[in-house]
Amino acid sequence: MPYKASTFDVVHDAGRSTAFLYGKASLKIFVRSWARTGRPDTTGEDNGTNKIDYISLQTGNSPALVDQLVARIQTNGLWDYTFVHFTEPDGTGHSAAGGVGGVQQYGAANGCAGGSHPRCTADQCGGG
Repeated sequence: MPYKASTFDVVHDAGRSTAFLYGKASLKIFVRSWARTGRPDTTGEDNGTNKIDYISLQTGNSPALVDQLVARIQTNGLWDYTFVHFTEPDGTGHSAAGGVGGVQQYGAANGCAGGSHPRCTADQCGGG
């Protein structure tokens, strides 16, 4: 599979710092994709293939992620580009929406039944 560049590539290739703070282990695929096997820089000086400078996994512990962000802000050490994933809202969204079924219910309630609405994909509308 060919490499897919991301916003991490753009920021890193411009010589800026990046961070990936997350609370859900399944997002590790992003770390594998951009922190370990990135491509050589396409602009400016080659800063290497590791597109993510700082990585922190705090499984199910959003307060720990917030503490890291606050500490960085207080010392004026925030990264130039930061991705943060909070587990609790994600889990609440999945459980409240009922997973894929919830998305299908949302689609049906918004005129997407059967995948017929032009602004909805088949998955959103319960058709796939």
